[in-house]
Amino acid sequence: MPGGDALENFVYLAIIAQFSKNSVYFYRTTAGSEIDFIIEKDNGKIILCESKYRNNPHTPLAMKAFVQKYPKQVEKMVIVTRDVLKQQENIYFIPASIFPFVEM
Repeated sequence: MPGGDALENFVYLAIIAQFSKNSVYFYRTTAGSEIDFIIEKDNGKIILCESKYRNNPHTPLAMKAFVQKYPKQVEKMVIVTRDVLKQQENIYFIPASIFPFVEM
């Protein structure tokens, strides 16, 4: 299993292949909650992206809290997983092996 930093770097490189570096942000609250990537699209909408290389990934609390705070801005949430591929409303679980090939 790749380390967390290696996976985050992999995900970041895949994201900047689709979006400008200037539209990708890291998010951390004063309490220490964080979201790996916040992508601001040209239309002003936001994609939240988190890398979780696990067998049973879940939607992180930080993402849920962000959506509660900014419900109209968040277009979707993407969680890069080990091997889970599924969609729950606007939450997309995508395996790392195919993530670079998915248009966000």
